[in-house]
Amino acid sequence: MTELITFIPTIIAIIAVGWFLKRIGFLDRSGVDVLNKVIVYVSLPALIFLAVQQETLSLSLAVMPLLAAAVMALCLGAAYAAGRLLRLQPALMGAFLLVAAMGKTGYLGFPLTVGLYGRGVIATKVL
Repeated sequence: MTELITFIPTIIAIIAVGWFLKRIGFLDRSGVDVLNKVIVYVSLPALIFLAVQQETLSLSLAVMPLLAAAVMALCLGAAYAAGRLLRLQPALMGAFLLVAAMGKTGYLGFPLTVGLYGRGVIATKVL
């Protein structure tokens, strides 16, 4: 619990620095796009590969992708029902379903897990 108390302010501080740099004009739209690409295509995959490489994989971990697919399907079904109730137009419905089924949790989920538990447990805690 103490790790969480010390780690959360660090994440908030990093987000605040990014917001401040954007606010004062240090980062423009192209800078944000470059940072996004570095995180999505370089840093995050490297973190995942490093963490998984250090983990002892077993057959019992094979259930995790199935569980993830089941959760995504459940979210997709709930979002579809909500979208029909809200009478969303087709383009908006498609975007709504996409966002509901596939949360973009990699930005904070993987780094938070590594910060709290260390790199060696990311395959069992997140993947």
